[in-house]
Amino acid sequence: MSDTLIVRNLTVRPVNAPLAEPVRTASGDILTAPLVLLDLQTEEGVVGRSYLRCISQDVLEPLALLTAGMGAVLEGRRGRPGDLSEFLRSRYRLLGLGGLVGMAIGGIDMAAWDAAARSRDASLLHLLGAEPVPVDAYASFGMLDPATAAARSGAAVDLGYRGIKVKLGFPDVAQDEAVLRAIRGGNARHACVQPRLSGNQRPASRRNARAALARIPGHGEPRTARARAHRWRTVRLPRPAGHGA
Repeated sequence: MSDTLIVRNLTVRPVNAPLAEPVRTASGDILTAPLVLLDLQTEEGVVGRSYLRCISQDVLEPLALLTAGMGAVLEGRRGRPGDLSEFLRSRYRLLGLGGLVGMAIGGIDMAAWDAAARSRDASLLHLLGAEPVPVDAYASFGMLDPATAAARSGAAVDLGYRGIKVKLGFPDVAQDEAVLRAIRGGNARHACVQPRLSGNQRPASRRNARAALARIPGHGEPRTARARAHRWRTVRLPRPAGHGA
């Protein structure tokens, strides 16, 4: 199979998929997943697929339209995946390569790499020169009440996850502490629990979360640079599964 493929067209489908469980954040509950689905069809008959997840439903249609416009520009163009993305970056540089422009280019790039791997009947992992190795994965959750945190973290451990990531930052420090203790008191008591704070949370919420961590054995922040360095060298954290993480 040739190292290059010819783009026939790009099919773009915006969808707003409902979530089985709402994700609670500091800004409110997320009930759906706004996605842009991409099918990059080639003259060789191979189809590469990828998707983009929007931060907000408001930008779903604009992102889909922008991505479709880029796909039209690529029709009939031959190249490797990296060549196609470099062409798009050069063409749209004056618009800025962040935001929606960067997302659209990234989605097309992922679809192109998927097509390249499929054209060789190989995994993308092998195409990039890597070898599969087992990794620990963690389950990631938003802001949960104690009962829900215990139930979901326990279910995740039953599925084989060895780590739990949960978002803290409630108005009351006791709420953060209760969530951590609920997780530690359930089936996830032996899992690696990784609390998460967001940069967009209010300083008071972040202080409360840190105070709650200090009350739970094993979760306090090391006081010295040497102690922090030792923690990073010795603690083996699982990796995210399907996150963005």
